[in-house]
Amino acid sequence: MDAIILGIDGTGVISKSDYKREMATSFVRYIVNRSPARLKKYIQGPWYEGFDMGLIVDAGYTFINLSVAAQPKCKIYLTGYSRGGAGVIGVAQRLSEKGVNVDGIVLFDAVDRSLAVNSSEIPRNVLRLVHARRHPQANSRGTFGSSGTIWHAPTRTNQAFFWGTHGALGGVPNLAPQGAKSTDLITEYLEPTPSNISYAQDKRCATEVWAWASPHVNRLGFFGGKVDQTSNA
Repeated sequence: MDAIILGIDGTGVISKSDYKREMATSFVRYIVNRSPARLKKYIQGPWYEGFDMGLIVDAGYTFINLSVAAQPKCKIYLTGYSRGGAGVIGVAQRLSEKGVNVDGIVLFDAVDRSLAVNSSEIPRNVLRLVHARRHPQANSRGTFGSSGTIWHAPTRTNQAFFWGTHGALGGVPNLAPQGAKSTDLITEYLEPTPSNISYAQDKRCATEVWAWASPHVNRLGFFGGKVDQTSNA
């Protein structure tokens, strides 16, 4: 498969084993793992403090840069969730400075909570942008804001809003704790008020996000032309 794939996932714990367990159903992890591309890399998202975002962007850019040097005719595809979405936008910006095009970016509710990147705007070297975003009225992570919301020609864009938490948008919906009902509203970690989303809605949202995103992922070429309609959420 003639493609270079980079995925940067969302914020999590430092421990690689704990992070892998927490993000087991992540869409970004799934896309990178299932892609038949030989030149592909999955990067764990930043710690909660976000101080390592600059290092993560550097690692992603270095991987793409070296891969392009080895296979200059390969198409470049990036995918990211949460602050990892901001990370791949940062990588695309670095590539823009070298005149390198990015054939497609797939974002899952990208947010920018780090001073290391300025990811509000998609650089013009990105040919296609796909972005699944949480619905503002769902009241999930209202303090996070959003990234990748500004773009210009020639970038072609598909975006959609979903009634789910920030976690569900990335493939990791909130599970009802012991004693809770599926109809209970979710209060996210460190948030002062409940969201407008129940546990049942959150689980359903993750399925809906992948059902919407997977055709775009297939058409762009992340899976090398093979149609993959399955969901890991």
